[in-house]
Amino acid sequence: MMASNLFLLSLPAVLGGLSATVSSSDLASGPAFGNLKATWDADLTMAGSKAKLSLLYDLKAKKDFIKEAKLAGALKGVGYTLSHAIGKGVTGLTLSTKQKGHTLKAVGDSSDKLTQVSAKGSASVGGYAIDYEPVYSLKKKSTKLTLSAALGGGVSATGVVTATNAGAFSSGCDFSYDASLGEGRELSASVDPAAKSGEIEVTDTATEPGATWVAQMSLAMGEKPGLTLRRSVKF
Repeated sequence: MMASNLFLLSLPAVLGGLSATVSSSDLASGPAFGNLKATWDADLTMAGSKAKLSLLYDLKAKKDFIKEAKLAGALKGVGYTLSHAIGKGVTGLTLSTKQKGHTLKAVGDSSDKLTQVSAKGSASVGGYAIDYEPVYSLKKKSTKLTLSAALGGGVSATGVVTATNAGAFSSGCDFSYDASLGEGRELSASVDPAAKSGEIEVTDTATEPGATWVAQMSLAMGEKPGLTLRRSVKF
């Protein structure tokens, strides 16, 4: 354990870029520590191309060592993210490329091979810019189509339709609202009419220079509201 702690403490000096987030538990049930997450980043050059190495730490998931390592970059117009989950021993690979206005993506890992393929694009319909993303999951044998659009005045809508190879079908939608509360302060709210639930989030970068505070309240019909607080800093 001591060796692991020394390794974690040495990472900022080795990699240079450190960001950390401390979160609370549900404050509505009493103030308490929730979790600590940290990311160390380093810029690399591989085969003449720039890449970024990231080491992710999650206290709850693996307190004595990093949780995951990632390497992200691009080669000849193809973006890649290679990740390795330390505890699970699973290596994942995501490849993406842009073709004729669409972002094509393939996701796989060392356990299930190719797991997901998707395409993302946008189109103008009735004066609105509609973003669309069909996703096919090979593991779940299901297709999901996500449509989203900005309706104006800070309001946007997102609809999701899911169908499985077995014939099951589901759909849903949610609405969100974003607004500025002044310099360095932003408000974001979302509501899911079908689930009768919502969320309100306030982000503050003005109160404490160099830090980002986020207060998040979750609401659900018939349930007690939940409230959490997060503080993120970069070194």
